[in-house]
Amino acid sequence: MIEISFVPEFQISEKDSIAINNLVQKSFPEVDYKSRDYFKQTPHYRILAKENDTLIGQVGLDYRVMKLGNSPIKVLGLIDICIYSRHRENGIGEKLLQKADKLSLEFSERIDFLFLVTNIPNYFEKYGFRRVETTTTWLKIHQHKNYGVGTEKIDDTHFMIKSIKDKKWEGENLDLLGYMY
Repeated sequence: MIEISFVPEFQISEKDSIAINNLVQKSFPEVDYKSRDYFKQTPHYRILAKENDTLIGQVGLDYRVMKLGNSPIKVLGLIDICIYSRHRENGIGEKLLQKADKLSLEFSERIDFLFLVTNIPNYFEKYGFRRVETTTTWLKIHQHKNYGVGTEKIDDTHFMIKSIKDKKWEGENLDLLGYMY
């Protein structure tokens, strides 16, 4: 049986941290995670998928304010969504996204958009996400070092959003007010 759980980052056990590191390293082999269970920065929360107490999938959640045009927006970012390949056709990704949806709707007064960065946009479009093109400003972080602020139109990956409460995405410039997922 698959168990989906919502866990604050500071409550992740050492066992789960090691399992997350193994999962993200296997899922994103082009990135050297070293012994970390995160890419650029730790998420605030995680949604974990386990089968018989063994981690098979996860998504990190980053809650933050961003600036779209001249307006602040509240975003729940989905980070490092990954599932072991042998479980990918079993609806685990859908269950992780449903849990993120449920959380965003439960706290819709505090969340304007779900937001993610991906190179497989067609998958997320099936779940109501849409692509947005924007000139983006973000804090350049790599291997625990700050390289300053960057601003450019990103065209080698896709930014995707899902509006909560029918909030409109209005503006061509997005300031992440932090690191890039």
